[in-house]
Amino acid sequence: MPKYKNKNLSTDQIAFGGPVCTIPDFFIIGAPKCGTTTLYEWLSSHPECFMPTKEPGFFSQDIRSTRGSPTHIPDLTSYCGIFVDCPANTKAIGEATPRYLYSDMALDAIKRLRPDARVIVCLRDPVDLAISFHNQKIIEGQESEIDFVSAWKRSCDRTHGDISTLAPSIDGNLNYGFWASYGRRLELLFERFPLSQIKIITLESLKNRPNEIWTELQDFLSLSQHALDKKEAYNLKKKVRWKHLHIFTRSLRKAILPLLHPIIKMRGGRGFGVLRMIDNLNLEPGNYTSEVPWEFRKGMYKALADDIHRAETLLEPVRLVTDPEIRASVLDRSSVMSNEVN
Repeated sequence: MPKYKNKNLSTDQIAFGGPVCTIPDFFIIGAPKCGTTTLYEWLSSHPECFMPTKEPGFFSQDIRSTRGSPTHIPDLTSYCGIFVDCPANTKAIGEATPRYLYSDMALDAIKRLRPDARVIVCLRDPVDLAISFHNQKIIEGQESEIDFVSAWKRSCDRTHGDISTLAPSIDGNLNYGFWASYGRRLELLFERFPLSQIKIITLESLKNRPNEIWTELQDFLSLSQHALDKKEAYNLKKKVRWKHLHIFTRSLRKAILPLLHPIIKMRGGRGFGVLRMIDNLNLEPGNYTSEVPWEFRKGMYKALADDIHRAETLLEPVRLVTDPEIRASVLDRSSVMSNEVN
């Protein structure tokens, strides 16, 4: 029987019926395409750590509803049920849903249900993030606009190029400006949890110092030190070989998936992998980053400058944007101008 670990909260405060519930000791959240899958794989392999399937998304229904999905978790009792197979020797139970960073509902629920939770936040340069996220959404069939410049412009003011709205989507299309603007979200996170419970990991540090980050991570979660067996990165950059084949397989998946929901649910959320195998054959290493003009990238940094300053002020001395030209011509200049106005 699962057991709720936080002795400070009663089942009445949790507001659900049934047995006492297990809420994770830690959460992996953050911006998309920032290394959360790599951390999930690393920690899943640790003998003292237990993590269920990545991205259950239970607490972030305000950002993306999972209703209708065969893996939808309808209530808190069901959510607690994904941790019932936790081994007896487990020291830390974790959950990884990156979009919790962007969800008011998630941050509030975690604070209410597990105020002592440790939060691991994965971040990267926000412009690179937006471009990589767009590439990923093309692969997943959730983005029909293959040109990133056009996809980015739909979230911006046409006159000044500023981000016009901070909604997750615009007219049913992804708003990449929203996902790249995580400075405001970090402010809300830091308001809810003390610094001692937050661990910031940048994609750059994950790539350049994997062993050091792994040691720090184990200390942060009070786990015994174990050598890192899986140093490779996950979710490597890929691009579609044949766009029309990709559109066809995605349309086919959309058509037959509702029919397979009962079977997938019986298989614990796992499909048969046939369409995924075809998708993988239609992918090759690479991305669309090089196709974004340098001057346009500079315009993106200008649009995101205020949010970048917000994030870097909280994370001092961490610098999310390290390109010296961008810092000198856009970010540092914007900071001076902002201070003069204030």
